[in-house]
Amino acid sequence: RGSNGCRVGESILGTGMSQNLSRGSDTLVAREAVKEGVATLRESGLRKVKAGILSLEELNRVTKD
Repeated sequence: RGSNGCRVGESILGTGMSQNLSRGSDTLVAREAVKEGVATLRESGLRKVKAGILSLEELNRVTKD
């Protein structure tokens, strides 16, 4: 709750991501997340395509490349 929740978020997200979140920049948050090793929706989807869980057509429908 309150400021404690923010501190928890900062430790989970990392300083760069939490700073970008506070600025409200989706692009900056996404870039920082990739730098910290978070998979993009497309990368996650490609793993599911390889595992046979999702079709490539469906992945292409919901993601941009």
